[in-house]
Amino acid sequence: MNLNLATFPHRSGAVLNPNLTPENIRLGDILTHRYDHHKVVVACIDGSHLLLVDKDGRISRQRIRRVIGRYSRRANDIHGRNNARLALVKAVNALDADTRFLSRMGLRMAQWVYLDNIYHAVRH
Repeated sequence: MNLNLATFPHRSGAVLNPNLTPENIRLGDILTHRYDHHKVVVACIDGSHLLLVDKDGRISRQRIRRVIGRYSRRANDIHGRNNARLALVKAVNALDADTRFLSRMGLRMAQWVYLDNIYHAVRH
């Protein structure tokens, strides 16, 4: 039997249940992708968008509706504002380590704006 593993979108075969609502997403929540099980931290809540930081410090801006459909909160992941602070540190370190030409020239301004938003969210 020839089994093509590339057809399966997730490693463990388990798809997590959608258990998020817009009201229960808080700063510092650790969210797990329902299909590929990657974890991100909610670093900033801005109207209808969230800023999510992954373990490598990459920042992504996503709509809350999209996050609700794609991510889940697991019971064993702790919530806390300290998670958002650590995500900010990882994002700053990732931006400092970015050696791409446009980044060094200062032309990728969105990352700096995102970092500023995260900084202000964590500080309050």
